[in-house]
Amino acid sequence: MEPEFLKDPSSQKERWMILVCKAEKPRIEVYSVKPGEIIRHECAGGKIIEFKVNANLEVEGVEKHHLYRFEDVLNGFIDVSEDPPRVVVPKRS
Repeated sequence: MEPEFLKDPSSQKERWMILVCKAEKPRIEVYSVKPGEIIRHECAGGKIIEFKVNANLEVEGVEKHHLYRFEDVLNGFIDVSEDPPRVVVPKRS
């Protein structure tokens, strides 16, 4: 599907976040979050890592865990071969 046909479902009270875990092989998870919520991620070996969503709907990553706002990735993709992974938005001609 072409990215321009996708719509960002985020709102002022809720945001969609993409978690990239690179603890072992890259793993992608998507979360709908609200201020004050906790994202619980089960990492390699069953270790649970928690990320707190702040009042501005932002989330900080920790080593080998990277979080991206859905709206920042909407027209591109996350290149997980990079360290840290980076958002790539292809140029349209």
